[in-house]
Amino acid sequence: MALTESNYHIPRNDTFASGLPLSWVHSPHEALPATPEQSSVTITVKLNRESPTTAAKEEGIIMDVPPYVESPFTKLFGRIESMGKLQDNWNSYGAVPPNTTALFWAHRVLQQLLRANFAPRAIKPSPDAGVGIIFISETKQASIECLNDGSILMIASDPTGEPRIRPIVQTPEQIKRAIEEIQDSFSL
Repeated sequence: MALTESNYHIPRNDTFASGLPLSWVHSPHEALPATPEQSSVTITVKLNRESPTTAAKEEGIIMDVPPYVESPFTKLFGRIESMGKLQDNWNSYGAVPPNTTALFWAHRVLQQLLRANFAPRAIKPSPDAGVGIIFISETKQASIECLNDGSILMIASDPTGEPRIRPIVQTPEQIKRAIEEIQDSFSL
């Protein structure tokens, strides 16, 4: 098959590809490998037929559980994903929706919670521009806030005291430590 402009799908209105002379694309170059027509090498392409669930299991994010056990984490991961569709003023008080940075860190925190098998009560968009991961018991409340600026905060309170706020460093170890701190305070 001859190489012509018709077998290349170069969008002519794309500023990166527009105006490229075909001689640049077709001309032999010492640094470039031979085209399939010029080579006797057969290239086998492995199609990625892996589902997101399979990939998550391989990464250790989702654990195998019997089908009759409903995990709250499935809905919680979906909740984070759905927050990416929120628009400005989502709460009618001018709140900014969570951005990709906040969603990324909320997803990482939820992965650590899954590993600890410690499900939060809720995950909600934060009016402070981010994602709130909320834990509630009869006498205590805590949340991990993943904010749009990339910061992560742990906020904990009980009925007798002022809320304690502390930053969480963006590492798996520090996120895990914050989760353990919340678990420990809830088990007292």
